Amino acid sequence: MSKRTRQLKDFHSSLRKMLSDSRLMLWTLVLSIFIDLLMVGLIVWKIVPVASEHSFIPLHYNVYIGVDQYGDWKQLFILPIIGFCVILLNTYLQAKTFDSMRFVSKIVAY
Repeated sequence: MSKRTRQLKDFHSSLRKMLSDSRLMLWTLVLSIFIDLLMVGLIVWKIVPVASEHSFIPLHYNVYIGVDQYGDWKQLFILPIIGFCVILLNTYLQAKTFDSMRFVSKIVAY
């Protein structure tokens, strides 16, 4: 068995143990993924039909100036992608620290 395969198996087993032992970790992960998918769903539901009519859409609104940034509608997916990467990183850190440092793992969960 290669080193990478062994690391993936270790990570998978620690992730499964973490999610089965701690309901807090499970629910924070499920809620985070749901909110991230909700952001993607709202973009697809509300923005994509409007974007088919216009080449550029407002991306940022400032109270003092009004709309101050226009761009391609695909740029709206940057925030959900960053959010999903943060979720993956947090889940990885939680799983790695769950056995040895449970307090740190719970802090990362929030």
